Amino acid sequence: MKTLVSFETLAPAIIAIALLAGPANAEVILDNTLDGTNSLTTSLGSISVASYQAKIFTTPSTGSLALDGMKMALYSQTGNVARTVSVDLKAVDGSNNPTGSVLATESFVLNLTSTPTYYDIDLNAAIWGLSSAMTYALVFSSDASNSTTSWTQPPSNNSYSMSGGFTFVGTRRTTNSGSSWSANTYNNGLQLSVAPVSAVPEIDPNSLGSVLALVFGSLGLLERRRLKAA
Repeated sequence: MKTLVSFETLAPAIIAIALLAGPANAEVILDNTLDGTNSLTTSLGSISVASYQAKIFTTPSTGSLALDGMKMALYSQTGNVARTVSVDLKAVDGSNNPTGSVLATESFVLNLTSTPTYYDIDLNAAIWGLSSAMTYALVFSSDASNSTTSWTQPPSNNSYSMSGGFTFVGTRRTTNSGSSWSANTYNNGLQLSVAPVSAVPEIDPNSLGSVLALVFGSLGLLERRRLKAA
């Protein structure tokens, strides 16, 4: 005998799972990639264990936002290689150079080739919260021991477009692991997106347990109905 599953039975579990997933309201706030379609060349712009590129930006005067994704234009001068790229969020000093302790950080293993390519990178928004009316440095490096890993740029139309109340301050570069910084005009291929903090799902273990109990309870009710019908 077929067992018919009613929407009323499954509704609590469906609603609980939907609430747990949370909304997705990402907004691009910095871009010179034309959403990953702008052409690229094998121009230099290395990032390594000692050479960093930092993008300095200011946040809107109001609102609670978190970085949640980016695109980077990368290639390897030595052919196919798995490279770890690291991103740090830092404060800046009076000259808009990165300073102080790391506020947030993540690392990603990317499979680079000799062809410049845009790489989509998901950020864990739960650790990338941004305060309003602040100037930050987003610092990029890699595990390359020399200049063979290049963060290239589009050959034209490569100025950063900004939105959402963010402003771009400039680029800083170091070749001595951050001991000193200098201004740099290289517009590395980059897109940044943010999400409202309220849209970033934060799963409380107790809430998760309640959701799972609701799901399994609904499944148990279905099974009892099936046995009774049989």
